[in-house]
Amino acid sequence: MPESFTVGRDGRYVGEDGFVVPKDFGEFFERYPLRVRRWVTRRLHRRSGQDTILDLEQDLLLYLCALPPDSRFREKGANGRSDGCTDVIQCFDPVRHFGATAGRFHNFINLCLANRLSTILARQRHNPICDPRNLSIANHQENKGHPELVGEVGEAYLLRHSGRFAGECRRRAHAENPVLKTYVREFERFVLQREPKLLAVVHAIQQTATLSDAEKSIGMANRDFRRCRRDLSLLKNRFLEQRKSLPPTQGLSSSWETAMQKTTKVFLR
Repeated sequence: MPESFTVGRDGRYVGEDGFVVPKDFGEFFERYPLRVRRWVTRRLHRRSGQDTILDLEQDLLLYLCALPPDSRFREKGANGRSDGCTDVIQCFDPVRHFGATAGRFHNFINLCLANRLSTILARQRHNPICDPRNLSIANHQENKGHPELVGEVGEAYLLRHSGRFAGECRRRAHAENPVLKTYVREFERFVLQREPKLLAVVHAIQQTATLSDAEKSIGMANRDFRRCRRDLSLLKNRFLEQRKSLPPTQGLSSSWETAMQKTTKVFLR
């Protein structure tokens, strides 16, 4: 295959469309300062607040601007560089990506950002502090004209949020039902046999309070999440049909239960 790019005098790649690949992260950020923020915003489909988007943007920018110390791309001669690469931008190889056009380069950046974002979200799901089911019992709002101080929990604050706390307690009590747990485990095994890729969606729905939180925790696009829910609904119908076709199981008495013996009345005179 003929090469669809050229190398300029300064050693930078130039695509057949005239696009000049940035030489490092500094030039990339200078040319596209809002590139990562816009990508995160589109990726999360506005399901997260502005603060979350800005935090993720900083994490992704740190990822792009410096390679790990033990990265193989830091070795001398990596990617055709005598001193090796120092950031992710320098890891772009037009030969492996079949060209150095703007589309090829930005597709490389999108792949790198998607992989890193998945790692960040997976790490947050295992962090108890980031658990979406957490409920705050601290009052962080200013109470002008009230004796209640900021951060102090009073009767008015509890009454204002009593419905939310009660709903969460009912949901957790329902989730701890042993019969429901057994039923859910059977469905998980059924999903694992039929569609293993949907098991992560089942776990995300179980661990969050709303579908929106589940979609956010798994880091999946809204369109893909809706398709997975539709597939889960079909699996649920097949699972219920299979359970109906099974013969009814007879309940087993516990080992400590003994049959009641017939008693005779004895009258003493």
